[in-house]
Amino acid sequence: MKEQLISLAKEKEFESSVIGKSVNAKYSSKPFYYLWMCELQKWLREEHRINVESNYLPNIQKYRCLYVPMTKAIPNREKYSLRSKYYGIDNHETYEQALEEGLLEALKLIP
Repeated sequence: MKEQLISLAKEKEFESSVIGKSVNAKYSSKPFYYLWMCELQKWLREEHRINVESNYLPNIQKYRCLYVPMTKAIPNREKYSLRSKYYGIDNHETYEQALEEGLLEALKLIP
């Protein structure tokens, strides 16, 4: 999923202020990749008004990715009504896995 996320972020013209336009072999270690994901999360929120987060569900002991478009500019916005709560999948073992999937799904919303 890492390669798919990086590729889609490049396609949507995300540029990291720390790493640059791409995450190459030098920066693909976990600390740099996690920093890159944090910057991507902030970019989605500030530039495209899509909030992405990861939450722990104690009842099933898994993490869930959440992404909520906050603007009418997103295609099929009615599908993402805040009355419907959040959209995501509840089966991730780690916070980072859930966040990664949420970021990937959020990027897919950008035209």
